Amino acid sequence: GGYMLFVVLVEIFLRGGAPHPVASLLNAGATFAIVFMICLSLLVLRFNLLLEPVRPSPAVELDVAEQALLQRLDEAIANKLYRREALTVAAMAKELQTQEHKLRALVNHKMGFRNFNDFLNRHRIADACAQLADPARASTPVLTIALSLGYGSIGPFNRAFKQATGLTPTLYRRQKLGIVSATQGARF
Repeated sequence: GGYMLFVVLVEIFLRGGAPHPVASLLNAGATFAIVFMICLSLLVLRFNLLLEPVRPSPAVELDVAEQALLQRLDEAIANKLYRREALTVAAMAKELQTQEHKLRALVNHKMGFRNFNDFLNRHRIADACAQLADPARASTPVLTIALSLGYGSIGPFNRAFKQATGLTPTLYRRQKLGIVSATQGARF
């Protein structure tokens, strides 16, 4: 707002005359700085999404049966069952020895996820972020990581990863590991 007020006052002062070239350069620089700061703040907000807990807190109280199911689900996640390829809510319910509708209700209504795939992707992407940021796995291809997490191909993994983090897996890895590519290093 202060910048806009300053520009209006300068325009009034010039009364339609051409501004000095230095003033135009300062105006362009200030505009660039403002846009850059806005973009940076949006990027920081997007990265903060990764710091959220993997499981949203339940919106409502859980009864005893739901608490037991949640405990079994947490154990299955701790055992990395989400890495199983083509895992469906039916297959997970069978693994947890419960009915599909009960698991779906727990994940969707009690835990606050949009659907079962959102639940799976949240765990898979958190795991992918840890693997991509690990220097010991820097030479592991992104496709190998995607397949190990249960994705059938690179496309769905890239889309889910970019939706969750705002970055492609390769760019995320480069930023976390401090890798500068040849094309990035050549820019001024």
